[in-house]
Amino acid sequence: MKEDKWTQAERENKKEINQLSKTLLKKAGGYPEQGSLYCLQLALWEVENAPLDIETKPLLREWLERLAYHWNPTDAMAMLETEGEDEIMALMEYAKTDMSDPIEVAIRILDQLDSRLTELTDSYPPAPKNYR
Repeated sequence: MKEDKWTQAERENKKEINQLSKTLLKKAGGYPEQGSLYCLQLALWEVENAPLDIETKPLLREWLERLAYHWNPTDAMAMLETEGEDEIMALMEYAKTDMSDPIEVAIRILDQLDSRLTELTDSYPPAPKNYR
């Protein structure tokens, strides 16, 4: 039997990156919704509320919204991961991301999404050198 979107989101949101994102989204004044991935919600919060110049990369926002609202959560999480469920957390730790800062974590999620889209999608251009 195929899992519905809510069941998938519930399972995927138990992963460490999503639990961290849920906590940081609340800290930032956002309202986590159970039906989609918390990490994508945090990234969307960043795009909508923080001083990130997403206009330099309009396709990133389009893909972010597509993953958050139109893809099933299992496939969306697979888009962000390459080796396993802890990879995003490992990338953040390696990059010395302040794990208590919603903006820093959201930017790392956006960076990972940008990297994966560049790797997997022919129609998605790589980030310009002056991206941030």
